[in-house]
Amino acid sequence: MLVGCLFPSCAAGQAVEPTPAPPEPAEAAKNIRPAEGLEVRLFASEPMVRQPVSISFDHRGRLWVLQYIQYPNPNGLTPTAVDQYLRTKYDRLPEPPPRGPKGNDRITILEDSDGDGRADRATDFLDGLNLASGMALGYDGVFVAQPPYLLFYADRDHDDVPDGDPEVLLKGFGMEDAHAFANSLTWGPDGWLYGAQGSTVTADIRGVGFQQGIWRYHVPTRRFELFAEGGGNTWGIDFDRDGQLFAGGNTTEPLCHHVQGAYYIKGFGKHGPLHNPFAFGYFNPVKHVGFLGTALTGGCVIYQGGLFSDRFHEACIYPNLRANAMRVARLVPSGSTFETHYQEDFAASSDVWFRPVDCQVGPDGALYAADWCDVNISHTNPKDRSEWYPPSRNDGRIWRFVPAGTNPTPMAELALEHLASRDLVKLLPHRNAWYSREAWRILGERRDPSVLPELRASLFAQSASHIALESLWALYVSGGLSEDLAGELLKHPAPAVRAWTIRLIGDECLLPAAVQGNLLNLAATEADSTVRSQLACTARRLPGPQALAIVARMLRRDIDAGDPHLPLLLWWAIEDKAISDRSQVLELFAEPEMWVHPLARDTVAERLARRYAGEATSQGWDSCSRLQSLAPDSGTRDRLLAAVDAQLAGTRLDAPPPELSQLVESILRGDRVDLAVIRLALRLRLPEALPKGLAIVGDRSANMTNRVGLIEAIGTTAYPECVDPLLSCFSAEEPPAIRLAALSALQAYDDAKIAEQLMGQYARLTPELKTRIRGLLVSRAAWSQKLVNAVRNKQIPASDVEVEQVRQMLVHKQPDLNRQIESLWGRVTPATTREKQGKISAVSIILAKGKGDAAAGKPIMLKQCGICHQLFGEGNKIGPDLTTADRKNLAVLLPNVVDPSAVIRPEFLAYTVQTIDGRALSGLLAESTPDAITLLDAKNARTTINRMDIEAMEPMPSSLMPERILDALTDQQIRDLFEYLQSNAGTGDAQGGR
Repeated sequence: MLVGCLFPSCAAGQAVEPTPAPPEPAEAAKNIRPAEGLEVRLFASEPMVRQPVSISFDHRGRLWVLQYIQYPNPNGLTPTAVDQYLRTKYDRLPEPPPRGPKGNDRITILEDSDGDGRADRATDFLDGLNLASGMALGYDGVFVAQPPYLLFYADRDHDDVPDGDPEVLLKGFGMEDAHAFANSLTWGPDGWLYGAQGSTVTADIRGVGFQQGIWRYHVPTRRFELFAEGGGNTWGIDFDRDGQLFAGGNTTEPLCHHVQGAYYIKGFGKHGPLHNPFAFGYFNPVKHVGFLGTALTGGCVIYQGGLFSDRFHEACIYPNLRANAMRVARLVPSGSTFETHYQEDFAASSDVWFRPVDCQVGPDGALYAADWCDVNISHTNPKDRSEWYPPSRNDGRIWRFVPAGTNPTPMAELALEHLASRDLVKLLPHRNAWYSREAWRILGERRDPSVLPELRASLFAQSASHIALESLWALYVSGGLSEDLAGELLKHPAPAVRAWTIRLIGDECLLPAAVQGNLLNLAATEADSTVRSQLACTARRLPGPQALAIVARMLRRDIDAGDPHLPLLLWWAIEDKAISDRSQVLELFAEPEMWVHPLARDTVAERLARRYAGEATSQGWDSCSRLQSLAPDSGTRDRLLAAVDAQLAGTRLDAPPPELSQLVESILRGDRVDLAVIRLALRLRLPEALPKGLAIVGDRSANMTNRVGLIEAIGTTAYPECVDPLLSCFSAEEPPAIRLAALSALQAYDDAKIAEQLMGQYARLTPELKTRIRGLLVSRAAWSQKLVNAVRNKQIPASDVEVEQVRQMLVHKQPDLNRQIESLWGRVTPATTREKQGKISAVSIILAKGKGDAAAGKPIMLKQCGICHQLFGEGNKIGPDLTTADRKNLAVLLPNVVDPSAVIRPEFLAYTVQTIDGRALSGLLAESTPDAITLLDAKNARTTINRMDIEAMEPMPSSLMPERILDALTDQQIRDLFEYLQSNAGTGDAQGGR
């Protein structure tokens, strides 16, 4: 929730008039529209609770609330530096409580002593916390995340008073930005304490560095692990009935499905590359189908409470705080992972103060939602428009959602901690998963061997797989999973039991001898993809011989070649052993039959070639050559060399490796030379390469794809003799694809005649080529001067030059050039807030005056918006996909079109890059490696730049999307455009729109 853009700025489209105070709780309840068949009731409000950020029920049925009142700045520390992402450096690292500075955060226990469904007693367990962002109850105490620490406050006498100072369990969580602190402490079925960390902080715990990710801590053994890296500004963790982990956050979709050891998407510009530069891929959030609104979720639950109707059972209910709503999505299997399908709104409010940030299912089966209750959801200035909305730290509500007509259930006498262990076992099949979770948590703390026989018997006696799974979890945390039993469970009829058995035995990072054969058998025969997914995850954790024996069998499972997760999971298992077990890894490909299988051939082999090239050692190049020698045919060898070429993209090879040069030279002398080989030879600066490449580039009868590829490769060499051939490729006789490729390649050459010849052809060109030429000219100061001269001399109309191109010329910071630019185009500044509000009002009036035609609006959308956005599968994927956006809500859509820079999601933040050779480039950061970056500009053109060639790189204050796209449209065209933007796919029907 409080993670980066989980608390970013007020949503575009919300009112900007002062709002003096939130509505009273009774009025606020009237503004909340729950889903059909449900009703909402107030459980607690201020002054009993303020700024609630995390809630959790204890084994007595009392609700514990973490109040994040100190947010967003720690008390007692002095900022020494703040970057553009609000990452702050402080003058010192605070000591842990009680020695460190005290803050205003507190943990409060709420009780409903009379059973009327509303809290009537509040007891502060702990105060004086200083940006405490997460908590979990267990082991006779409370675990508290207060970065940089994970703390444990013992309360062994259960008097609701800490026994003393906290124990420091972990140190090193990032604390640069309270929007992204460690959060969402949640007990896993395996007895580990799981947590999340957001994006704009960097942790370093026991030598493990990471930004966003899921981590876990094992209390009895004090082990710490990074469970999965990436995943956006993560907030909220829950497990489904099968123990699959889901987390919310600020990504392009509502949820991430986190599997062990995986890598997930990051905002590479803001957060840097993945910590493993050889991951060569990552998982996106689960694909979402249907209405999305804003992909800003946190505190989600997979509802397993047993109180709601079947339509909510095992559905994901997630807050959408920027939209003042909560949504429901079904989890639909997709191979070894899932999709989310929008089902309905769980709750929506017209009240801009309604900010649900965390959810919990209570012992009564009701869903409880923590409401941050603040128009200002970021508390940062100026991004949150705090001149209108000063931070409010005195408000907060806890809402209770139940089926209409449900009577409150007294919860004060649960006292599960007093139950005998055998009675806790009886709670495992409870229809409300809160009871089973509490049962195996308490059993894990007790480790009572007396329950083991009953749990073993239950594992095989239950017809319901989830009950057998609950028994497995309880047995494991009680210390009862033996090698012999594990061998039997690997044959269990329930896939989830097999998968979790693999995971639990693999957590020790060494397979017991008794089960190795079972796992090898499963690798070859397992029918369920989720079990195979866990097998791949576990293989990565094992020693090389055990891991590679499993992977060798899994690579032959062609059925998994198209799975969303399994190909990369298998690659990561191999990559982990690529250096430590080099000979065994290469031996996987010594058998010709292995190359027949797409997982081995298409997923692993090419990445392995890249991995060894990326090693950049003599041994690495030898490994590349060895892999080449094992390839079954020339086509495969060419693809391996293409992979090496891809790895070297953006890198400098001042001294090309002789092993690779000799290999490429030998192929280059052959009769049939693949494009990939020539490209690589050009990069290696082999003398035979350039003549061969230029010959193909100049041959108009040659394959156009090959010509384009070679033109792009020549553009990276910067050979002066290539300028004339590239200019020849821009002749009128050449097709558009060749001319566009030539323009991209010419960008790398600082030669005055390039600008002169291109401007000489300008008047005869298509609008697209004119746009691309202007984009080329503004990238260098000298060429920008020629463009300005051409405008002054009326050779090029001033109106042709877009505002973004004018801004790019200003990046060169040439005073005389800037004065000329101002004389031609005026002072280029973003529109003021008042101007934008006036434009929003004007367009609102236009839309109200008439009806639009969706069919007529489609070509306008593709021309004006489709350059960057997709809608119904058409357009480009530079910016967010509009299909699942909140298009029906004009109050959100219209400001986003008029003021696209008001809220820029981190993954769509653009950058300006200045190179040491004088270029100024801009675009989204499409790829980022330790050696190079790739920019994707607003015209869908990609440019790869070596990091050593970058002089400066800064985020752009504005969106790549132009601010004045509506100015060139007539009133009717504006109505047509918005009619199409708000229509339903393929129907032209704008139901739910205006």
